[in-house]
Amino acid sequence: MADSTVLVLDVGTTGTRAMVFDREFRVVASAYREYQNIYPGPMLVEQDPEVWFNAAAEVTKECMAQKPAGAKLAAVIVASQRATIIPVDMEGRVLRRAILWQDSRSIPQCKRISEIVGDTEIYKRTGLKINPYFSVPKIMWMAEHELDLYKKTHKFLMVHDFIQLRLTGAFITDHSHASRTMAYNLNRFWDKDIIKATGLDPAKFCDAISSGQLSGVISTGAAARTDIPEGTPVFAGAGDQQFAAVGLGIVTSGKIEANTGTGSFVLSQIDKPVLDPQERILCSIAAVPNKWVLEAGMYTTGSVYRWFRDQMSAQECALARERKVDPYALLDEQAATAPIGSSGVLWIPHFTGSLAPYWNPFSKGVLFNLSLSTTRAEVIRAILEGIAIEVNKNISIMQEVGGSVQEVRIAGGAAKAPFFNQIQADVYGICVATTNFTEATSLGAALMAAVTLGWCPTLENAVEKAVRTTSCYEPNPEAHAKYRKLSQLHHGIYQALQETGMYEKAASLF
Repeated sequence: MADSTVLVLDVGTTGTRAMVFDREFRVVASAYREYQNIYPGPMLVEQDPEVWFNAAAEVTKECMAQKPAGAKLAAVIVASQRATIIPVDMEGRVLRRAILWQDSRSIPQCKRISEIVGDTEIYKRTGLKINPYFSVPKIMWMAEHELDLYKKTHKFLMVHDFIQLRLTGAFITDHSHASRTMAYNLNRFWDKDIIKATGLDPAKFCDAISSGQLSGVISTGAAARTDIPEGTPVFAGAGDQQFAAVGLGIVTSGKIEANTGTGSFVLSQIDKPVLDPQERILCSIAAVPNKWVLEAGMYTTGSVYRWFRDQMSAQECALARERKVDPYALLDEQAATAPIGSSGVLWIPHFTGSLAPYWNPFSKGVLFNLSLSTTRAEVIRAILEGIAIEVNKNISIMQEVGGSVQEVRIAGGAAKAPFFNQIQADVYGICVATTNFTEATSLGAALMAAVTLGWCPTLENAVEKAVRTTSCYEPNPEAHAKYRKLSQLHHGIYQALQETGMYEKAASLF
């Protein structure tokens, strides 16, 4: 039907977004609700799952009211943050607050997994590094510290799974989310050897199906909460970053996604599992059927710039309010007056530890090479250059492991700033392109649903129809040569602190 639409729910870390797309991938309705993390203590990050579903219900109701009266809703599909865990009983009741992906309480459990199974064995089987980021160490922590709740748990859900359960009543996950638990084999099955070795119950994990596959229909109760018609098909979704790659048109090799918002994620599609001999980057299951992704994540990139805005830029924030402009634009203007390379000032953005390529939970931020001649503009530019240098470390590894890259497609809040986009191109030495749709995760989910619905014959056809580049930033060879030298120094500073144990010594003091 020409008037068919699909509803996408993107349940993220800071908020939930709903979008309704028509068959031409135009947005005909949208809504958003923000929420806050809960920090019960140092290194602890939680959220209330009921807040997610309440937000999902609210934005869905808004979208159902906004969409054209004659537009039939053909399906619903869910994208979400990954690796977060929610324990529920047999009735689907939440047993405790969710433990989020940023939570680091499970460092001791990670050390135990390393001793019991081994870092290389985990990497070979799952494509992941042993790290508190992932689900299994969190579940082990719960089994150790909240045993009664662990025993009462029927299933450990991820965010996607929880929303699916509330919509359909089905306990189900998808391959891409399962592949972020640290217990799911790259060959698409739960690795019972790992689950047994970690002392967990394999029955507490949901069955996994492919993204885009029918997982259920909207229940009577969900229809009443969301205004979605009862019986509407619900398709299995995927992780937000896997869907973002699809929404940026990265469904074949030769292109890389660099998505910078709070943190940064770098992804490339591959046709078979590929592992880094040095175990610096990850391999996960893609949203695209029968494909995988090379992936690297960084906790704090854009959030470091936000920290500088909030803590060090009261004057710019006040001026921005007066002029009714974005304070980041004023900071960018200052940074643009500084020379390329910020006169040697370097910024390492590890404010909450490092994921790829270092995997060091103790690493912290560093501002290096200050002098009495250092200007505020140089410090601001060094922040942006430091973010791009950190991202490029992982892009370089992907080129080394997965093959040549002709284009980096960028997304996230940082991609709205032309000045930073040019810095990215100069650091990477590759064309950096923006695309026509800023909410890449939602678009990727809609493209997947469109193929299942038969709107497009293949995912490649859907991408060709919906995704186009809108600008391309070419690297400046002279700037790139300077950034290559600075990148070596950037890495050397980290190595010097790590090899002398400075990060852990500093952590032990406070």
